[in-house]
Amino acid sequence: MQYFTPENINEARKWQATKDPANVTLEAVGRSIARIAASVAVVLSKDSTVGLPEAVRQASYPFARLAIPQDPLGEWTAVYMEKLTTLLTLPETLHPELFSSDLINVIIGGLALNAHTITLPKGGAGSGVYVLTANLNHNCSPTARVDMDGKTVDVAVKANRKIASGEEISLSYAPQGLSLAARRERLQKYGFSCVCKKCKDES
Repeated sequence: MQYFTPENINEARKWQATKDPANVTLEAVGRSIARIAASVAVVLSKDSTVGLPEAVRQASYPFARLAIPQDPLGEWTAVYMEKLTTLLTLPETLHPELFSSDLINVIIGGLALNAHTITLPKGGAGSGVYVLTANLNHNCSPTARVDMDGKTVDVAVKANRKIASGEEISLSYAPQGLSLAARRERLQKYGFSCVCKKCKDES
């Protein structure tokens, strides 16, 4: 990957193995920044009148539109930023824009709240953010579910039952079958307390 070499990815994995600050890895954040940097280059190549801040805004829009918690890594944000400056081979002009705490928090928060665990086609596990599923709200009695193609890691949203016209398409952010207390504990990381009909009936 441009800006984030295999050698640097392996270094990030070794570094991560000695630490456990959150469920968002240094590698995931590094890959995201590298992707944004590549998109910035595309934006600037298409329109030379666009300034760097605007190019970064356009390139990072897919993350900015996601729901994110406030200060998702706390003091670890600065640690991640410092380590990533040594791992990513970005043009110096991009450093002030891409190594800002605001953007790092947007990336980390977006990944923390919206990433799905995926089984990779060649084995192993990873995570991915899908715009379709990231825009669906939670319900403990969801009208839909996410099905994943293990060969392509594409996702599809499929109905659990007949959905009435005007009824919201929803997913469950917690595994089905959990008790009310267990669901509430699982949903804490998303920053809200569920007040769906199922939760009210069980309260």
